[in-house]
Amino acid sequence: NGYVASTYRNLFTGKLRLGAAKRVFGDDLIIVSSRPYEAAMGYWNVFSTWTSVASVVLLIFVAALLWFINLRFSAAKERNQLLRDLNQKVTEQKAKAEKLARIKDDFLANMSHEIRTPMNGIFGMLTLIKRQPLSEPQRHYLKMAEGSVETLSGLINDVLDLSKIESGK
Repeated sequence: NGYVASTYRNLFTGKLRLGAAKRVFGDDLIIVSSRPYEAAMGYWNVFSTWTSVASVVLLIFVAALLWFINLRFSAAKERNQLLRDLNQKVTEQKAKAEKLARIKDDFLANMSHEIRTPMNGIFGMLTLIKRQPLSEPQRHYLKMAEGSVETLSGLINDVLDLSKIESGK
């Protein structure tokens, strides 16, 4: 653009000045603006000071922003780890509960078989006894025994039905 800036001494006062000049017609310089050096530097010092202050404020803001982002990232990382740990514990507890449910189902199936088999034997024997000639008190005792067998069979069936409902079968 052809502008130059330089300091020079005023020929009359000898004071230092800051001047801006423009080259015209080759090498000739024409002074476009001139100020006392102290005044020019005063403006520059104010500008320089405010630029430094703004830079420091911006630096503090960026540092605070990065600290905040790091803090949020660390908190999110901790929460994610906590969720992974809880998820693992839930998975382990679910597996244990499923295993216990299978054990309970197996136990109930075995127990119902073990109880029903002799119960059916007792019921069959009571049916055979019923075909025999019996006295009135014996018939009364036989009806009580049959009622007990039916009640016990119903109870076993109810427990098995409840177990099937719980297991979703």
